[in-house]
Amino acid sequence: GRDFLVAWSVCLRVEAMSEQLVLFVRVLEARDLLPADANGYSDPYCVVKMKTSTSRFSLKGLHHGEALNKRNTNAHLLHVLKKKQERTRVSLRTLDPVWLQDFQFHLADIEADYLVVKVYDWDRLSRDDFLGKVKVPMRELVRRASDTVDDDNAMDFWHMHRWFDLYDKKMERRTRGEINLKIAAVPMAYVPHNLGKDEVL
Repeated sequence: GRDFLVAWSVCLRVEAMSEQLVLFVRVLEARDLLPADANGYSDPYCVVKMKTSTSRFSLKGLHHGEALNKRNTNAHLLHVLKKKQERTRVSLRTLDPVWLQDFQFHLADIEADYLVVKVYDWDRLSRDDFLGKVKVPMRELVRRASDTVDDDNAMDFWHMHRWFDLYDKKMERRTRGEINLKIAAVPMAYVPHNLGKDEVL
């Protein structure tokens, strides 16, 4: 029942102090963005980046399923997890873009790391215009875990799905528009080599 799931969530929090984590991010859509072009629209895209408080990256924390990870943690998986920045495709002539794109990152410290998503207007002949950004502390995943755990979300681990307001570069003032993100953090030892993003997000 719910008591077991909450206990499982607490257990995962403790595991995160020593386990490597995989962060799954789905950039779904945005709405009511700033019009940056003369035609009254923008050509928006997102830059998705993990800001890490530490540069450590090792497999020493993989206590559970160690043999499995030795076989399955190949060069491709390591390359994916070490990526610091990703980018969505450009959506042309719209203030309400839909991307529906998935990314994965290595999460070194769930208490200190944070995800940054910046939205830009793509320009062919000049520098791309900044439209806004959102900063998501990873500790928010832990904080929300006990409230979001239910029978249907038993294996979602730490999961967040919501609209985020966009802010200026210094995160001091709102700009215009919102972005819709799904975020989930999973201990690497629990991630099979062939786990699909749809099984997590």
